[in-house]
Amino acid sequence: MFLLKEININGNYLSKTNIDGIFMTRVITLISGKGGVGKTTSSINLSQSLFNAGKSVILVDANLSTPNVALHLGHLKINSTLNHFLQKRSDLRGIIYQSECGFSLIPASSSYDDYIKTNVLNIGKLIEKLEGLADFIIIDAPSGLGNDFVSILKYTDEAIAVVNPTTSSVLEALKSIEVAKQKNNVVPGAILNMTTMFGRHELKEKEIKDILGVQILANIRLDKKIKRSLFHKMPLNYLYSSSRSAKQYDKVVNYLLMDSKD
Repeated sequence: MFLLKEININGNYLSKTNIDGIFMTRVITLISGKGGVGKTTSSINLSQSLFNAGKSVILVDANLSTPNVALHLGHLKINSTLNHFLQKRSDLRGIIYQSECGFSLIPASSSYDDYIKTNVLNIGKLIEKLEGLADFIIIDAPSGLGNDFVSILKYTDEAIAVVNPTTSSVLEALKSIEVAKQKNNVVPGAILNMTTMFGRHELKEKEIKDILGVQILANIRLDKKIKRSLFHKMPLNYLYSSSRSAKQYDKVVNYLLMDSKD
């Protein structure tokens, strides 16, 4: 199980990167258009890959209707969550957890009662308070084009689409990318997920790139090691850091870090 522990927030509890004396936090939202494409798995493994590269990371589960980040990491119930912060029942200190594998996590509640009492339109208050606490804030956004999704994009800098090689997935992702751009998010590219080795009966990488109008940052195949990591409830890049799929997430991180130097 992926162990979590509460952390103490002070001015320097996470490593910080200074550019000309100013600490810059990059806030990146993972978007998909439709559910079931592997967005949460990608959020977790991107966070782990960034941490492996020496960056401090806070992963936020902002999918309040169907939160899965904590479940993917083996935790069915957590005392203080993003919902409690948005309901003003907890402060920031109480909802950030340090993982055994390195990156930090803000989980959402799996309780329906918490869900109906939470106004996700207040998510901006959280993102503003997280500014300066980590090199990267990774947000696992809700699927679809609802107000919760749009509200998140108002406060983020970049968006990466997660897409499967099917027409429906690609077209729904295209809508999400258009919304992200309307909300002034840079869209560096997409993660192509759940492809097969020979690509039969699925859209090709070039076709998807042409439809989305962004580059493909990684091509992640259906992988037994991903299934194993999900079963063990730990990040792929922690258990199998040298696997092909883990290296694809590293490829995304290398692009992001190279882009930050431009």
